[in-house]
Amino acid sequence: MTDNAERLYRGKVMLAPMVRAGMLPMRLLALHYGADTVYGEELIDLKVRKLVRRVNGLLGTVDFTLPDNESAVVFRTDREKEKGRLVFQLGSASAETAVAAARIVMHDVDGIDLNMGCPKKFSVQGGMGAKLLENSEVACEIISALRKAVPSHVVVSCKIRLLAETASTVALVRKLVAAGAQSVAVHLRQVTTSTKEPADWKQIRAIMEAVDVPIVANGSVFSHADIAAIRSAAGDEAESPRLGVMVARGALINPSLFSPEGESLELAGRRYLHYCALTDNPYQNTKYTLQRMMQENGARLSAQLGPQRTVHLLTKAKSHYAIAAHWCMHDREGRVPDGIGPELTFDGLTAAFEATYTALLERLPRASAPAADGDGTPDVDALHQAKRARTITTSDARVYTDEYILDGRGEMGHGVGSAVVVECEGARTNAAVQAKSLSESEPQPQGQAVTNPS
Repeated sequence: MTDNAERLYRGKVMLAPMVRAGMLPMRLLALHYGADTVYGEELIDLKVRKLVRRVNGLLGTVDFTLPDNESAVVFRTDREKEKGRLVFQLGSASAETAVAAARIVMHDVDGIDLNMGCPKKFSVQGGMGAKLLENSEVACEIISALRKAVPSHVVVSCKIRLLAETASTVALVRKLVAAGAQSVAVHLRQVTTSTKEPADWKQIRAIMEAVDVPIVANGSVFSHADIAAIRSAAGDEAESPRLGVMVARGALINPSLFSPEGESLELAGRRYLHYCALTDNPYQNTKYTLQRMMQENGARLSAQLGPQRTVHLLTKAKSHYAIAAHWCMHDREGRVPDGIGPELTFDGLTAAFEATYTALLERLPRASAPAADGDGTPDVDALHQAKRARTITTSDARVYTDEYILDGRGEMGHGVGSAVVVECEGARTNAAVQAKSLSESEPQPQGQAVTNPS
């Protein structure tokens, strides 16, 4: 048992690995709301081993891209915010390729996790995911090889599912720990169990008592109260919990689940859009994740967001402008800001948003871009310093604040000046914005950067 494994897993609350949804914006949002540890989405070792590590000075991130296309980012991390909290999940069926992949990312993550639970056809046919539950010898070879290959401070773990009998699950966990796993997460459903069925919380106690490494429980955690409930079911101590709790679909129903106070889904969506802008997230992924949030809420959606926001309408969005317009221009009663007609079509609403957005940016002061290096490339240190000062420079040499402004109620509000998001696809337009609303903005001297108002 290592101190790093303890810090990363024991008694922690964490964001589960979720395909497509577990990108950097969602991880940062989970950390904002109080998650202790975050997993990236599962990535297959055969792809990861070919990636190229690149430092993105403008965003202050480390990007892993395809070798022949540096704009094709497969994995992105903000080490300033994720250091000590980030787990990279691998899909693998071979110790050799798992090690090759781990060596690409091991200096920029805090843990390497082997996926042993995914039941999807692609994973199982390739000998990965849930197939490893049947081939425990291969799983142990992978874990042992990873433990030997990565630095000692990088934690090696795995995520499994329940087997048919509790005794069989316990035996498997013991075997994995003996091979070098420093933590084991357990999805408390069997491979054949539907996600519509409740997770079997009562099985986690026997697993916790069988080994001395941190155990993490996953399944049917849909509210902040469920975190305490699953620990209680495991006989865990409320004041000093040992059991880690992993949240998957609950974080899509409302990402603020990690906070005892919580926030509305509408406001959580605004914060998510904020992080998408800050991290240059592809608009397609932003749209997908918001749609997943809406779908997971099912019949509750209208009460959460009002009738104006629907999965169908969001499908039409082809840019961050359009996504932000759909999510932010209405309040929960369907009202839009003064001066914008209440019966706009989706395209009309997007156009109105772009117009008000452009007008808002024109009111912002301008500032010179950071100096370039001698070879004409941007000065990475200067750009990163601009980000650290809570401003960021766009390709047109303007500097905008990267924080949203709260309205008079202490919320992000809706409409113009409270939900502006830059369309930030591609390296040419990396940017993140928010500034005072049109009614609140005051002219500032030319060349003076906008500072963080909070």
